[in-house]
Amino acid sequence: MDIDDKPFDEYIFVEKDQDRCIQLKLLKRNNKNIQIENEDANNFLQNLQKDWRRCRGVLFLDPFATEVEWATIEKIASYKALDTWILFPTSAIARMLPREREPDSISPKWVNRLNRIYGDESWRGLYSIDPQLSLFGGEQQQRQEGINGLISIYKNKLAQLFDDRFLNRSRTLKNSNNSALFEFLFCVGNPNGIGPAKRIAEYILKDL
Repeated sequence: MDIDDKPFDEYIFVEKDQDRCIQLKLLKRNNKNIQIENEDANNFLQNLQKDWRRCRGVLFLDPFATEVEWATIEKIASYKALDTWILFPTSAIARMLPREREPDSISPKWVNRLNRIYGDESWRGLYSIDPQLSLFGGEQQQRQEGINGLISIYKNKLAQLFDDRFLNRSRTLKNSNNSALFEFLFCVGNPNGIGPAKRIAEYILKDL
């Protein structure tokens, strides 16, 4: 926002919390075109009306936890105009998928949330029969592959949706205890700009 050389034409901040929207309004300065929307970001993005033949933009999805729905990602992909950065909430999702619990025992509320994040029940593929427990007469399922499994399923879905516009390279963001918090992912908007957009994104990811 402080860049005056070839700045963006407009800035749109979408925040559901009213108090945070009040804080965001403090950004309105320097006569820049800044729009603050007190709304759920999923609703806003799924109903965003622009002339996508003329508009291009950069979108940063920064959820507080697990709010970004797959239906929103699908809508963004259809616009073919927004270079999109996604903070995938690895840690929050891992807490919803306990390693020592079978998928059928996960609460219905969490199952619904996981289905909305992944767009289907593909997350269930993280669970398989524990071979050690089956030796003793039980066939208890256990979550396999750890954090990487959570990410790989989501990345595979992004690759199917965005095709060549998805950058397979990503960056894991960790806390002070070296535990994964988010995975930073990138998808290109305009198919005609895949090469330059990916090179810029790779440079940003490398420099984080």
